[in-house]
Amino acid sequence: MFKKMFLSPFFMPIAFVVLWFALMGGICCFANDILLQTKDGKMVDVVAKMGYLLLIVGLFFFAADFRDRVCSWGMYIFLTMICFLRESGIQHHLSTTDTTPF
Repeated sequence: MFKKMFLSPFFMPIAFVVLWFALMGGICCFANDILLQTKDGKMVDVVAKMGYLLLIVGLFFFAADFRDRVCSWGMYIFLTMICFLRESGIQHHLSTTDTTPF
C-alpha cells in the first residue's frame, strides 16, 4: 500500500499541499508570536524535521511493501537519513568549513 502511494505521481503534490496547510495552520496558531516563531527559519526547520521523521517511520512501518525491491527501500531510507542529517546541521560537525554531505 505505502509503496503504491509513495510512488504515485500524485504523492508529491498532495504532500506539498498538506505540508503547506500544516505550516500555514502553525503560523495562524502563533499569529501573535509570528516573528519569534519564524526567526532564522525556526518553524520551517521544525516542520521539515518532523516530515523527515514521519517519512522514516513510514518507511520502516511499511517495509513489507518493498520486499520485491529491497534496493529501492534501502535507497529511500538512505536518502531520507541524509536529508534529515543535513537539515539537522551535521555539515557543521563534518568539517571546519560550511560544507554539505550531498
